[in-house]
Order: sequence, then structure tokens, then C-alpha cells
Amino acid sequence: MTSSATVPRPAGTTQHASPGLAVAIVLVAAFLVLADTSIVNVAAPVLQSDLGASFAETQWVVAAYQLAYAVLLITGGRLGDLHGRRRMFVTGLVGFVLTSAACGFATSSGMLIAARALQGATAALMYPQTLAVIQVVVPPSAAPRPSRSSAWSSAVPPSPGR
Repeated sequence: MTSSATVPRPAGTTQHASPGLAVAIVLVAAFLVLADTSIVNVAAPVLQSDLGASFAETQWVVAAYQLAYAVLLITGGRLGDLHGRRRMFVTGLVGFVLTSAACGFATSSGMLIAARALQGATAALMYPQTLAVIQVVVPPSAAPRPSRSSAWSSAVPPSPGR
């Protein structure tokens, strides 16, 4: 037996005209946040030679991002709950772009470490909003719940093995 009952939308929510565009944007952002660590690991030898960084400083370039991201991830999700997913996503995205530019223009390892820590903080603000946005903008009638989660998880790059 099938039912054609519809679930009412919560008050204050709107029907999105193009959920595909919103999903594509948050998937690209989710991919960038997670791929950033891999990119820097690959670039570490070049960073070390170009900036004259020690091995320890090079490790801090990688670790500063990961530490800031891990410490602030739950806070980023809570801020999205309090101030709105879209606002926190856009704030995190703009911050991520600006801190990425700061990383690119860094002239010393210390400047790069600081920029990477700020980049991790902005990633922690942006990333928790991605799955929440997908859950909100894609109506249940358009895609079953597993498909929405699968789209998000397909944007997450696999972790490199040792």
C-alpha cells in the first residue's frame, strides 16, 4: 500500500528553485576543504625549499590547518544552527578563499603557518554546513535520503594510505 501524503514544510523554509546548483556548490566546497590537506602534503618539499623552512616548520604548515579544523569543527556546526547555515557557509567560503590567497602570498614559513591555521578555522566554519544544506534544499520527493548522503560522500576524497 502506498501513501501520497505530503510532509508539510517547517515554518520559515522555502522551496528552492534550483537545488541542483546549491548541492553542486556545497559539494565543491566540501571537496576543497578535504583535498586541501592532500595538496599541501604533496607541495611540502617545494614549500620547504622555496621558503627555506625547516622540517618542523613544514610539518606545522600541515598541522596548523588540521588542528584548527579539528578543534573548531563542532563549533562551526553549532554556529550554523544559531546564525543560519547559508550565512555561515558563505562566511566560511569567503574566509577560506581569502586565507587561501594569504597562503599563496606568504613570504615566510611563520606567515604560512598562521595563514594555514586561519584557513583551517574557516574550513571548520564552512564544512559542517554542507551536509545540512543538502538535507534542506533537496526535497525528500526528489531524492531518497540515501542518495542525498551519497552525493555528499562522493565529494569526500579518499584518505591516502600509508
